[in-house]
Amino acid sequence: MRRLHAKTARMPMQDIKSSISKMASVLKVHGEAMRLRATAGVFGTEKKALSTWEWQFVALSSAKIINYLKPLRLSFALLSQSSSLLLKKFCLLTACTLFAAVGSKADFSILSPTKHLAFQEGKPPIQWVQPTISGKPSSALFGCTRNRGQRFHEGLDIRPLQRDRMGEATDSVFASLAGKVVFINTHFDKSNYGRYVVLEHEQTEPVLYTLYAHLAEIDKDLSLGGMIKQGERLGKMGRSANHRIPQKRAHLHWEIGLRLSDAFEVWYQQQHFDEPNRFGNFHGWNLQGFDPLDFLTQWRSGKIKSITSYLKSLPIAYRVQVRNKRAPFFVQRHPSLLLSDLPSETELKGWEIGFTIHGLPTEWKPILEIEDFSSKAMISLTDYQPQMFAAHPCLKPFTSKRSQVQWSESLLSRLGILFQHKVTTNLPARSP
Repeated sequence: MRRLHAKTARMPMQDIKSSISKMASVLKVHGEAMRLRATAGVFGTEKKALSTWEWQFVALSSAKIINYLKPLRLSFALLSQSSSLLLKKFCLLTACTLFAAVGSKADFSILSPTKHLAFQEGKPPIQWVQPTISGKPSSALFGCTRNRGQRFHEGLDIRPLQRDRMGEATDSVFASLAGKVVFINTHFDKSNYGRYVVLEHEQTEPVLYTLYAHLAEIDKDLSLGGMIKQGERLGKMGRSANHRIPQKRAHLHWEIGLRLSDAFEVWYQQQHFDEPNRFGNFHGWNLQGFDPLDFLTQWRSGKIKSITSYLKSLPIAYRVQVRNKRAPFFVQRHPSLLLSDLPSETELKGWEIGFTIHGLPTEWKPILEIEDFSSKAMISLTDYQPQMFAAHPCLKPFTSKRSQVQWSESLLSRLGILFQHKVTTNLPARSP
């Protein structure tokens, strides 16, 4: 910031006017909906029109720029009306400072899906979670938190603050981020989620989904394909599901994560399940979540500035090589997770994929040569961190018994969904 101030102070007045004109144009074009992110290149051609220092100036702002528009307009007005060179430069420096204040925040914002202030303010989980019958607060959190670590829970369960005379929860549920309504399930008896809504947030990188489940009712104004503002009501908290949730344990199940495939139905049909897929691409198996509480904790503390930086900060628990010459939907949808440029189809021989402890594929490396595969094998294990699974026993990518190693069904399914291909494996006789 000091370097910007120093450089601005030495600029000729004509250059300052030109720079302000360019930056004001950018502000006018994008208005209140803009998200200014230097690394994302969201301005396209406008970015190329700005010089390096001018782009740094604009990129210092963030999603909260709207809070600073009035003082910025005042600075620009004084700049254009005043005849004093000193005042003009002072106004520009003031605008720089305002941008810097906004730029110190993350490039996204996220709200609590309920009005539970303890959750929104980052208070200890015991103050806002709804545990299972075990009564343990941890059972409402993300991870191997159930059945003594043998069952995975892919979200947070938030308890109600309000109940009616009959004892039913009445809390409203709200959109955590602005987005598009991509799925509404009203047939509560057909899903573990009960009545649920899925929003997709194309303004984020990678593109996130959020899921709101066990709703008692869904807002009548909600429509498939409709756009939702951040904080807009989605429905009412409840206990709907294809299994019984007692009245006293009504809650909101809330997830955040990435979608694996845009052709989930193709994989589903290949499995010959007895039940039809009623949920399209927004079946729970096609939605890979990450820990919302850890994500929010790091965001609130200012440790992360973007969703991509958070995902890349997650340690890799294991890596697999996959023999497949296509770039799957997931890579095309989330290019920020690529470790190198995508080669041509004639060059691409496969992928090395790094998975987090929870099975999220956050690291994708194109492979140009694969030599250690058997003739029939599609995947092979290349790296494994066994110590990471001590606290997460339900998430092991394979099992080993009597020197025989077998991939877990969850990993095989995940790879099948990603690549739309029946998976064959090549594992060593003993686990690494």
